Amino acid sequence: MKRIAVLFIGIMCLITGCAAESRPVAEAHVQVMPREMPADFNFKVRYGYGEANKNEINTYNDKVHKDLVQNGTGVAAIRLTTEEMRRIYTKMYEMNVMEMRDVGSITSNCNQIPYMTESWNITVDGKTKTWLWSDSCEITSDAKQLLDLREYIHEIVEAKVAYKALPEAVGGYD
Repeated sequence: MKRIAVLFIGIMCLITGCAAESRPVAEAHVQVMPREMPADFNFKVRYGYGEANKNEINTYNDKVHKDLVQNGTGVAAIRLTTEEMRRIYTKMYEMNVMEMRDVGSITSNCNQIPYMTESWNITVDGKTKTWLWSDSCEITSDAKQLLDLREYIHEIVEAKVAYKALPEAVGGYD
């Protein structure tokens, strides 16, 4: 009887151990960003056509640059409110932006002309991540999320009085 009990326990341990190892383990999507916006949270996004990405929203120095095309660049001192920064941070947190790996790269060997380039620097909790990509070929899902985020941020900036006071762009890109 003892032999059967020992054999039964041994078989159960073997089955349980094997079953646990044979189950597929889902890769955890680790969130490295703190839930609450840290004091050092800042970002800079530059974007525009080709290598002339003259538009910039920079919370490190509270400046916004607007591409005026033929008339150069306009600059305005714009500081986002704490609430605006929190809303942007929440979107970045939901995207797990600091763990994005498949943003893409600068590629100009496709036939799309002009093409948009975009670069990001984001600082969160003492760490800074940088991305640089273009939409000249195929845009990745991570880059699409960053593009949507940039458009969201641009809408916030566009509503500011200092941005509205900048001159209109003259000309365009072919």
